[in-house]
Amino acid sequence: MPLLSFSSDASEDMNIVELLRKDHEKVKMLFREFESAGDQKLNIVRQAISELELHAAAEEKVFYPAVLADWPDAAASINESFEEHHVMKLLIGELKDMSHEDERFDAKFTVLAENVKHHVKEEEAELFAKARTGRLDLVDLGRRLTEAKSSFQSEQKEKKKKARSNKKPTARGAAFKKQPARKPKKRTAA
Repeated sequence: MPLLSFSSDASEDMNIVELLRKDHEKVKMLFREFESAGDQKLNIVRQAISELELHAAAEEKVFYPAVLADWPDAAASINESFEEHHVMKLLIGELKDMSHEDERFDAKFTVLAENVKHHVKEEEAELFAKARTGRLDLVDLGRRLTEAKSSFQSEQKEKKKKARSNKKPTARGAAFKKQPARKPKKRTAA
């Protein structure tokens, strides 16, 4: 089952609501694929996490501030969205700290998926409607969202590059690295 590339589409002329909805559909598709993925689950988790981190960072930088500026009464919904992103980031951090062989790994990812689907449903019903009916330039915001995603991706690549050059062993990211086989200790006669 091939994984999809989501980051470089012809999205320059799309409005921000279309771009965000497209991201939502892609992540929901990954959640569905996870349920029947078998030995591809880890790859799907990696891709979903990457997409979620990218989406949330750009959305928090571009979409939420724009909607709030246009609709001050949306503050409660936007604050709730930030909190839902916070919970998502906590779950992602826990998944990154776990081995994919942990008996709770699949359950943790399922909880992440359920939280994200709830967030998407509310966001599309409330904030997307406000964005469409307000005074926002949705195409300009779409361009800014695309730029924010590109910037975030560059930052992530740079962080990975620095982390590789430091090569300090760490427990973080256990699910994303193969654990080396341990050699048994030799017993010596005393």
